[in-house]
Amino acid sequence: MPHEITKTKRFCMVSLSNPFNLGARNLNAILKEEGYDTHLVFLGDIVVNDLIRPTPEEIETGVNLIVDELKPDIVGISVSCSAFYKDAVTLSKKLRERNPDLIIMWGGIHVFLRPQDCIDHADLCFTGEAELQLVDAMKIIEETGKIPTDLDGTWAAVNGTIHKNPYGRIVEDLDTIPFPDYDNERKYVIQGTEVLRMEPFHPQVYSLFVISSRGCPFNCSFCASAKFSKEYQSGNRPGRYVRQRSVANVIGEIQYIHDSLPVFSAAKDATINFGDDVFVLNEDWVRNFCREYKAHFDKPFWCYFHPVTVKENIVKLLKEVGMTYVDMGVQSPSERIRTECFKRVDTNDKIYKAFDILRRNNIAITIDLITDNPFDTDEDRRTGLEFLLSLPRPYLVNYLSLILFPEVEFTQMVLDAGLKGEEDIEQNSPKIFEQWQSKFDWEKRPKDELFWIALYHMTGKKFVPRWWLRQLSRIKYFEKNPGFVVWNARFNAK
Repeated sequence: MPHEITKTKRFCMVSLSNPFNLGARNLNAILKEEGYDTHLVFLGDIVVNDLIRPTPEEIETGVNLIVDELKPDIVGISVSCSAFYKDAVTLSKKLRERNPDLIIMWGGIHVFLRPQDCIDHADLCFTGEAELQLVDAMKIIEETGKIPTDLDGTWAAVNGTIHKNPYGRIVEDLDTIPFPDYDNERKYVIQGTEVLRMEPFHPQVYSLFVISSRGCPFNCSFCASAKFSKEYQSGNRPGRYVRQRSVANVIGEIQYIHDSLPVFSAAKDATINFGDDVFVLNEDWVRNFCREYKAHFDKPFWCYFHPVTVKENIVKLLKEVGMTYVDMGVQSPSERIRTECFKRVDTNDKIYKAFDILRRNNIAITIDLITDNPFDTDEDRRTGLEFLLSLPRPYLVNYLSLILFPEVEFTQMVLDAGLKGEEDIEQNSPKIFEQWQSKFDWEKRPKDELFWIALYHMTGKKFVPRWWLRQLSRIKYFEKNPGFVVWNARFNAK
């Protein structure tokens, strides 16, 4: 139903990444509740695990829509990952050229990591979770017409002066945050020169993400979450990083999705994807969730597990109410890389134990592996192959090419070792658009790396003999000429 507009300022949120952008949807819902005239524009997309960046034509179409038709007072740009930094710069510049009086706000992971880059292109940058700060900023702008310069959790650029404020408070009780906005009103999807005026999931959707918690208790060196976790633990950022929503609140959101998106509710094969960094941390919460989920829904779901969080009793409970498979981060088949470089706590033995529990309960397994790691040696790759071959089959492997996030520990390790340069860091490199999900046909990948990816690709297939993969791995010719091995991997993927 249309929300009541009680404020004078008009706000437009722009999602640069994909329609699943829960951060943008949450903030849009908050401003609706506050009585603002809000609009949500979607640029870019995601197909499987590949981000599709907005084209110059789509950015121009978005600018025309915003400036000529929507005519907002404030535009918020969600820079949900560093790869979209340059697109955010382009969008901001074009908006400013068309309407110099427009107030431009930036938020999202890249802004959290590198506000010093972002404030040159925005009037206000949110340096952390922005639910509280956005409401405060909008109230000040509504009442005074001025950009706040002393609001904790923001950097502001006013009259040539940059105001760097301390990190702000965050929402401790996640139940107080409105559900992500899926209403079919004031939504716009940009496709080329065309503007689709609708909720992008309204006509067709078979899979949606729900986040039941925020924060991650682990400190993987390649992940931005670990940087934030350490800042909260040290007191540099105020508040508690790992927080869990109540079961009733999560069930309420799933029911809201069913009510808002009839096509999802009607689809028998539609799935709920729990996108928490780690879905299950509290057994009592899981027991309560399983009881309520079973009472209200019959749709299957999947979730992320860390190997050390796979517990027999929890897996049994989730299996009984619809968990069909899990996506488990292993990240490297080499124990040395996992523990020394990625700073993870999952040893081979812990992964074996997790596999054993999941297989006993007939849960399908997908493991995530990071490819293109410059610290990998030939020995790491060979021991990694043996480890993957020792895991019980079948399982699937989801390959994600290494992305060097700015300001995180692993990126600094790579830079210090001279293995990569500043041009390879995510905000400076288009790699995530070319090769987030690893593909066999990426021309920039070294032949030997392609050789090992192709071998790993076949390790979880029951019908591919282990001896055959070991034999292929010993033929040096294929390392420099991996075409035959890649053909095998493609053939056996069918």
